[in-house]
This record gives sequence, C-alpha cells and structure tokens, in this order.
Amino acid sequence: MSEDDIIFLRAKLSIARYFPDAQTLLNYIGETFDSRIKNGKAVGDIADVMGKTIDEAKTLSVSRKLIQEQ
Repeated sequence: MSEDDIIFLRAKLSIARYFPDAQTLLNYIGETFDSRIKNGKAVGDIADVMGKTIDEAKTLSVSRKLIQEQ
C-alpha cells in the first residue's frame, strides 16, 4: 500500500461505522487486534495510544510465564 492508502485506511478505520462496508472494517480491526494479542504487540499498541513506551518482549515473556503458572 502507498503511504496515502495507509493514511486513508487509518482514517476510515477510525470512523468505520459510517461506511457501507462497516462490518468488514470492524472485523478487520478485531482480527488485527486478536493477532497482535497473540504475538504480544497489543499491549504495546495500547501503551502507544496512551503515550507510553513499554518493553513488549519482556511484557510478553512475563505474561506467558504467569499463564503457565496458573
């Protein structure tokens, strides 16, 4: 995708409900977030939105360790 296409897609995703293909866009958002949860990037995404920086690898490692202990 070109940079302009990416910018347009981001804008469209931020107001997805106003487009005729809203359900497809919302599914894309959910699937993307789900995949980022699995690879440990979702927490970093949330931190980024809040203006914070975290060590994603360390967070993923700690969370996997906690899950295994349960």
